[in-house]
Amino acid sequence: MDLVSALLSAGQDFAAIAQQFSVDATGANGGVISDESSGSECISQEIYESQFSPDFLTALADVPVGGLSVPFEIPNAGWVILLIRPYDEVSADLPVLIAGSAVTDVTDPFMQSAKIWVNPQYGRWDLESQSIVPLS
Repeated sequence: MDLVSALLSAGQDFAAIAQQFSVDATGANGGVISDESSGSECISQEIYESQFSPDFLTALADVPVGGLSVPFEIPNAGWVILLIRPYDEVSADLPVLIAGSAVTDVTDPFMQSAKIWVNPQYGRWDLESQSIVPLS
């Protein structure tokens, strides 16, 4: 971890360092954490808080845009250094994130009260994922 931290502090490219040293699946993509459902490189805070260790949010609390977190360890996972990417690197994904939130805000009340029937040969309606899931 000391070597990785030193390389990043010296200004080495985060993506290249992640590809070379990361043991996580994100390493192949330059260390980018993306939304698995949409592929977006912008993740809503709701998804972030539900899918990542609280240590991530703590580590990022005082990191400025373009800055690196201090290295921290996630038990049974390994060491982590996070980068807050600048707006111009992620701006293309923001409309998807914002539109998704807006659509959900409008559709959720309707979905909660809708009476949805699905032919059992196709599965059942799952309200949480708002999709048809196969029967077990």
